[in-house]
Amino acid sequence: MERVDFDQLCKRAYSSESMLKDKDNLWLEVFKLSEWYFIARGALPEVYPYIAEANIIEPNSHWVYAFTDSNRATFYAKKNNLYMDDKTSQLISVPNDDKLIPWLENLQEEGVKGVFFNADGHGFFVPIKQLRLIREHLNQSYPAEIQNK
Repeated sequence: MERVDFDQLCKRAYSSESMLKDKDNLWLEVFKLSEWYFIARGALPEVYPYIAEANIIEPNSHWVYAFTDSNRATFYAKKNNLYMDDKTSQLISVPNDDKLIPWLENLQEEGVKGVFFNADGHGFFVPIKQLRLIREHLNQSYPAEIQNK
């Protein structure tokens, strides 16, 4: 299976020549992932995803940091010293199913504004309140592609 180049998709989606189809392509691939990866914080049984300010997006706002694959998440954790006690990075992999968006929506109650993907490179982001709308748009516009994930 060919690996998706999310950096290229992101560059294209947010370039000055971008068209709606470019953004759709990026989000199609995000929603076709079998799982999304998060850096774990806390200790069992109280593990939660890494949440931090993302001033490059919006000053004084908090975002949950998500990654499109485990290698990116591990790289970011190591680069930013987000280790657990044993100097390893622990990850949370959340299945990309009907429970994912409600799980993220619950984070809004704690003041989390959105999801910041792939902060290790060409990152992209979305407010949590937009996730359902994006998924509905993709389901309506590209039903065959979404169903065949």
